[in-house]
Amino acid sequence: MDATMTGNSRRTPSAWRHGSLVLALVLVAGAVVSPFAAGAGPVERIVIDDPAPATVSFAANELQKYFQQLGGVRLPIDKASAAKSANAIRLRVAPDETGPKRNADGFRLKTQDATLYVEGESGCAVLMGVYDLLERMGCRWLGPGLDFVPTAQSLELPSLDVTEAPALRWRGLELISGSTPAIVDWMVKSKLNVAWPETYIPNTDLTASEKSMQHAAVPDMIARGMTVFWGGHILPVLMPATKYADHPEYFASIKGKRLNPDVSAQDRNQLCVSNAETLRVLTENTVTFLRNHTWIDVLFLWAGDTTEWCSCDACRAMLPAPDKTSAFGGLDRAALYTRMVKAVSEGVAKALPGRRIAFNHYYNLEELPRDASGKADTSVLPGRGVLSAVDDYHQCDRHPFTDATCPSGKRIEPIAAMWGPLYDDSVSWSYYFAWNFTKGLPVSEVSKIFEDSRFVRRLGVNGVVDNVSLEPGSLHWLNNLPNFYAYAKAAWNPDRPPDEVLSDFVTHWYGPSAKPMLEVWRGLETATRKYGLDPEYMPSDQALAAPAVVHGRMVDAPLPPNSGPGADIRLLIPNETVARRLLALLDEAQSLAGERAPYAIRVKAVSALVRAWDTEADSPAVFGFLNNGAQFREALYERVESNTVCTLIGGNNRGDAFRVAPVDAEQLAVPGDFVESRVSIRVGTGETGSPLYRAGPGLYQADNAKSVCGAQNTHTATFFISNLDSHTSGPRRVIVMAHDGAYSTDLKSSVDNAWEYGREVTLRIRYVRGDASGHTYEYAYDAGSGWTVVTTTTTATKMPIVSSATSFSFLEPSAVKYPIVNWARVSDPTRGHSE
Repeated sequence: MDATMTGNSRRTPSAWRHGSLVLALVLVAGAVVSPFAAGAGPVERIVIDDPAPATVSFAANELQKYFQQLGGVRLPIDKASAAKSANAIRLRVAPDETGPKRNADGFRLKTQDATLYVEGESGCAVLMGVYDLLERMGCRWLGPGLDFVPTAQSLELPSLDVTEAPALRWRGLELISGSTPAIVDWMVKSKLNVAWPETYIPNTDLTASEKSMQHAAVPDMIARGMTVFWGGHILPVLMPATKYADHPEYFASIKGKRLNPDVSAQDRNQLCVSNAETLRVLTENTVTFLRNHTWIDVLFLWAGDTTEWCSCDACRAMLPAPDKTSAFGGLDRAALYTRMVKAVSEGVAKALPGRRIAFNHYYNLEELPRDASGKADTSVLPGRGVLSAVDDYHQCDRHPFTDATCPSGKRIEPIAAMWGPLYDDSVSWSYYFAWNFTKGLPVSEVSKIFEDSRFVRRLGVNGVVDNVSLEPGSLHWLNNLPNFYAYAKAAWNPDRPPDEVLSDFVTHWYGPSAKPMLEVWRGLETATRKYGLDPEYMPSDQALAAPAVVHGRMVDAPLPPNSGPGADIRLLIPNETVARRLLALLDEAQSLAGERAPYAIRVKAVSALVRAWDTEADSPAVFGFLNNGAQFREALYERVESNTVCTLIGGNNRGDAFRVAPVDAEQLAVPGDFVESRVSIRVGTGETGSPLYRAGPGLYQADNAKSVCGAQNTHTATFFISNLDSHTSGPRRVIVMAHDGAYSTDLKSSVDNAWEYGREVTLRIRYVRGDASGHTYEYAYDAGSGWTVVTTTTTATKMPIVSSATSFSFLEPSAVKYPIVNWARVSDPTRGHSE
């Protein structure tokens, strides 16, 4: 069986019989799926009810689409009559009458009377059953937009009798950095049933924003029958201070004042929960919001992301010991929080039966409220129907909850033991994909995720939701795909062997490089688990061997602020011996991949970060940015002979890294000195999905190597090829963007169409003259017909540092396809003296 990625051309199978398709016998997880019974006949159609639920119709279309990709034939979708339809795959919502009751996502695949039935307890369950069937036929869902679809020479329908149901009811992701149709599509294919479109923003009058729904891929969630969570820190949405400025009594008293402008917005937007009118208005607004958002199934109601609560006398009087420190740290304020949730949830239950409220236990909200005698005060708690989330905000990035040697992560069990028995449903809130915790490193957490999932199930928790702040489509999202794959598999069945899941992913993701890459990921996991605990895995930097680093969040490690990959990678790879071992495997993997796309880039995506361990061998430092600053996080930079090659991985308005070699080199020392570089943009908007806008490869100039582009009190200039506006067909110009140290920008550009995709343009910055009155620089380009001067600038500060700049920026996140493309090339600057 040949296997290709979706979208590639594929051969038409020879197994045709009167226009019907015969499905193939395949291997699944090492086991042989029995073929269809002899004489049963080929599959001729897909059959659904008339009328069918919308999600079942969607499932039929998906099955039709992938069968055509598998075998080159398009099966018709027929409506069912009262009689059974032979030679068909029958999709329907139906209870399991012969066995144990499945939960809402349970499904059954059963071959009977020349028909394969895909039945589920819900439309979403039927859809998951379809994707499960396709997996048994060899398909894999490796990541958003990254389907693996085999091409079969012959296809025969397998005989099946399989009942599947998830171990955990709630299986979701809080998509903080954005939800796209591709992400939602991958989630359901992977049997995740909960999506949280964090970037959705309602209208200020609490009505639904259709535009924001589209932007956050909400229609894609609805079409697949997903459960939608939303909310969180939404008190400013439900109770905006601007709207209720005439009622300061609604808001928390912080440092003796309400709506205190001297404290953070998080703090001053907290509420005074001892005020009955506050709770009435909050409840009324929540009901209004939910009426306007029928697609939100569970609304999470959190306080501000702060340890401050109202300190007025009435609120303090509600606490038997208002200055008591919680066992988990911080002042105990759970009683105030639970009163708020109780009031709102009761109001919602009365006005909108069936709609649900949820709350999280973290910060100073982990301890159960207690009375003066120390006993749990259940009178202030919301009812059992509220969804309870056990949140271990300080979980260790390296070790599972069950690791007896790790002091972190031990908070989750007592929290679950306190709150779990009081609620019908609870979820574990995790941070596997929090960029701000792991710094986006390729941390192999496959075994940890499975161990944690088994642990929370044992605690009686019946769901998992992870806090995803990795940028969709970024380099670090790409390198976390093994963990995403494992997360979905563990949420469905945490008893699967983790290494089996990792091997399955690596085999399909890395293709010819799978063998050494499997050892790379195993090696990364070993380094993660043994970091600072085993003599072979002791960090070279003794400061990183501290228990707080070994057993904590990587973001809290003592590294320089905004450290780059050379420093960050040392939180994962402890010493040179481990680094060299991994690099040898990566060299082998790169050799096996050669230049074959997409495998070569996938190997390089890991290799680039591992190679950053050796900062001396690594090419020049990053010291500036535009449009958010990539710092190697959104693109892959390689040295190819005398060129810097930028491979774009993702988009979404991220950009720009500027590198200088050697660091602090004075290149424009005296008048007449110049720096030249050849630049080109290799791909167009058809590949990237978005227009260029004031971003492209070029030269970056600064007064010193620590000058951040556009920062106050520094002088910088960026000389690059790009578009001057965001139109896909806009004129392509050579642009100078100069900053004079006071945040203002002097922007000059060439005539229209000074370059085209793929053509090299030579850029030159020349130091014209300099004295006490200022320093003048000339910016010129040669697009093939001689030098053209764009502009000259004069600055009070000399700018002797010039580096090649490879940059990109996109303004339309909804249009970004998150491709992997060889995007731009920049030659190393050549230096000369013209006088």
